[in-house]
Amino acid sequence: MLNTRQLIYEFSRYSELLSRPVLKHELLSERQYLLSLLFDYIKQIQSETISESPVINTRYDIPQIVKEITQVRQLESRAKEVQNVANKLLSDLQSYEDLMPLANETMKDLKQQHNELFETWASDVIEHIKANRLSLKESEPVVQFSKKKLMEVNYSPRLVVLISEVRQLKAMGYQIPPIIEQTSDHAKKFMKHARTLEQIANFTT
Repeated sequence: MLNTRQLIYEFSRYSELLSRPVLKHELLSERQYLLSLLFDYIKQIQSETISESPVINTRYDIPQIVKEITQVRQLESRAKEVQNVANKLLSDLQSYEDLMPLANETMKDLKQQHNELFETWASDVIEHIKANRLSLKESEPVVQFSKKKLMEVNYSPRLVVLISEVRQLKAMGYQIPPIIEQTSDHAKKFMKHARTLEQIANFTT
């Protein structure tokens, strides 16, 4: 038996054909059934939160903020699928008028949620930058030698994460505040040199 999302996919796939009046009439009971499923589906989307449904991801290079935003945007995409299939194939059904406000409100809430996640991240990063808790201290040496005269390379792991966060959030279409982007770009240049030195240090040991 197909689940709701598979049904949405199948109905959407053949929407042009199924939107013809004769077929819409012939498939009235199937369309009514889909509409009833969409109510439960959109309520399920509403109930899913980051804490209740954590993202399972085996990629360690994806920062937590990106995972959280991605999850919310995936829920938003699922709500959009409901909107699209309902608009194309179910607009003549009585309960359609009850479904659409529910879907629209869900879309609005999810959009606000992932925007707030981004804004909170940006605010926290800016605060750390201005407090010098997240910046390159060029006065400090990149390379130090231990008591055993072994070369040790110093760079902030948080800056490495920041570079990844900025790159991936930009790819998702977010406008990165200039102070964050400048810090990331500056760190990226120094990290490149630090990694080269780290390779040398590993080679020499």
